[in-house]
Amino acid sequence: MVSPMLDINAPGNKLTYNQLSLNFPIDAAVLTWRELHDWFRSIASPEGFGERNRLTAQQNANNTKKYGKYYSDATLTVLSSLNNPILRVQFINVFPVSLSDIQFDTRLSSDDVVSCDATFQYDYFNFVPLD
Repeated sequence: MVSPMLDINAPGNKLTYNQLSLNFPIDAAVLTWRELHDWFRSIASPEGFGERNRLTAQQNANNTKKYGKYYSDATLTVLSSLNNPILRVQFINVFPVSLSDIQFDTRLSSDDVVSCDATFQYDYFNFVPLD
């Protein structure tokens, strides 16, 4: 029985993916976190157009893609327990949507690894064959 009160599920031509969430260690010089932070700043430009122009020029020097200076492709490599690649996933048209704070804690020992979380939006992904 068909009713106008009932949504009918049907296959379509539009895919919807969840966001890509990553947790990564922060190096001693905080370079990885700062690069992501600069990517955010180039998108939002909280201090105005001067900052946006500077960061955009810096990003354009590293980006040869035609589809936009705020996007990038990203490849995630999953490693085995012996640090051998077992899976590669390429994410297309990635951009950051969140970056966690760095937890500065003087109670941590030098053996503790400080990490943070980053979340990205992307259009789609492909499984890439291992070389």
